[in-house]
Amino acid sequence: MSLPAILEDNIACVEQATEFLAKLDADRYAHRHPAFFNASVGGHIRHNLDHYTNFFRGLAAGRIDYESRERNPAVEADPAAARAALQTIGTQFAALSPTDIEAGCSVRVNTDSDDASDPHQWSGSTVRRELQFLLGHAIHHHAQVAAMVRTLGIEPAEGFGMAPSTLRHHARQKLACAQ
Repeated sequence: MSLPAILEDNIACVEQATEFLAKLDADRYAHRHPAFFNASVGGHIRHNLDHYTNFFRGLAAGRIDYESRERNPAVEADPAAARAALQTIGTQFAALSPTDIEAGCSVRVNTDSDDASDPHQWSGSTVRRELQFLLGHAIHHHAQVAAMVRTLGIEPAEGFGMAPSTLRHHARQKLACAQ
């Protein structure tokens, strides 16, 4: 049985990041870029991992709190640690079923309070919608990472930081031109 497209796209995005990190040494991974708000590749990857981790942490209870991020400094500084965490996330995505992604859930993200017990900080959603959020969020950060590493003379793989729909569109255009 094939996975729903939203799961395949999330897995592909995680695999793309994992492959990218295999080519990046620790110094470049942790390098701060003044032109990019003094952020690092590691900071962007860690941020995505925080969101993925919180998604899976809250999934069983149907209560996903993106605001209670761990902000693990080891994952932010060490590309090998980030790769291991990404591989775990990819496995977790692959284990989800079509039934799992149709479930309802509550989410807390970008709130104006640290009080997770405040019911006004939570919104209704579905697991499918959260998978869409995670994908768009990760791609946004991957695009920033791609721009950052280009300033170091590193060219990421073709399509890194691009939405799956854009990649599919480009593939259709190439096919049409070849015919």
